Amino acid sequence: MPTWSGQLTFNYTQDAWNMGVQLRSFSAFKYDNAYIGPDEAGYDPTLPNSINIRKFQPIIYVNVNASYQINDTFQVYGVINNLQDKDPPYLSLAALNGAGGNVYDWVGMSWKLGLRFDF
Repeated sequence: MPTWSGQLTFNYTQDAWNMGVQLRSFSAFKYDNAYIGPDEAGYDPTLPNSINIRKFQPIIYVNVNASYQINDTFQVYGVINNLQDKDPPYLSLAALNGAGGNVYDWVGMSWKLGLRFDF
């Protein structure tokens, strides 16, 4: 798993409007220390402990949100996750499945619109 991960959130509120940007990031990391990648000593494609992709690159995801408070009862909101529609690295789903969680966004860009109400 990554050495570090972080999240930075900016929110701005003006009257009935609320807007926000979220940055979610993590460091590069290597898959399972029991394996050897092509950039490491001892790598040999004929050995069972040698794999061709062992290092996964760092990434930053950008999410945005906005809401408008119509009155005391109703609020309209919208969210876009993975605004840049970044794909996860090749083979990272198979490599990291069952490794205690996966840090990559597998859905791609997603959005939602909604209406909240309070009674």
